[in-house]
Amino acid sequence: SFLLALPITAAAGLDGVRHVVASGPERALPLAVGFLASFLSGFAAIRSFLRLMRTQTFTPYIIYLFVLGAFLALRFR
Repeated sequence: SFLLALPITAAAGLDGVRHVVASGPERALPLAVGFLASFLSGFAAIRSFLRLMRTQTFTPYIIYLFVLGAFLALRFR
């Protein structure tokens, strides 16, 4: 279902970009800066996570999920 949503999401994003650019160059610069910042932070996060997956085990994460799940099960029963 995620792949089915990509074309319409991309089209909506491009339509939004078209409206911002048409409204004037003073609004296009913040859009470009925001796009670049989100791209770079997303790239860094994915790269860091992949490096973490190659070098570490998932044991701390599994323990965290178990404790969180037990807490939520007891809290909201």
